Amino acid sequence: MTMSTMCSRTGLPPPKPSLLVSDAKRVGWICGDRIGFGGFADATQAAWAAAVAARALARREAERKREGPPSSAIPRLVLVNDGGGRWVEGDGLRLARLVPPGPNNPVSDATDGGSFAFEIGAADPSSDVTVMSSAHTVFRGLRRSGLPWRTFKDEGKRRAGTDSHTHETGDMR
Repeated sequence: MTMSTMCSRTGLPPPKPSLLVSDAKRVGWICGDRIGFGGFADATQAAWAAAVAARALARREAERKREGPPSSAIPRLVLVNDGGGRWVEGDGLRLARLVPPGPNNPVSDATDGGSFAFEIGAADPSSDVTVMSSAHTVFRGLRRSGLPWRTFKDEGKRRAGTDSHTHETGDMR
């Protein structure tokens, strides 16, 4: 590929996010090699959810490489502003980007007053399948964590057998 060909392709718009849906509720998105989940009441809940997501992806990566499990120590979380946004850091490592309510948050809904979200890199961004698999790993980690997640606040009212987790082309179960 020549330099002129490369330069002519740099003006492409960023990819549109694919929404992740569970029980007919928007819970997250995939955009390229980035995975996001929203529905958290405040920045603190979103930061803890990002730490759970990072741990779930680290555990999955360790299993894939047949290594021992990652540390189960709870990281000291810090929200950092760098001019380009707010980031969640744990023990000095950048874990995820914090996404406040607003137009850049694909799952924030005006009916719930807006919600915070986080966006994290997929463990293995080599294909759409592995990115979707990473999203599924994060989703399951978040559901099992017991963290308050506004998206599922009425979970106790759900009837048995009505649980469905879908992506626009597949099942999130």
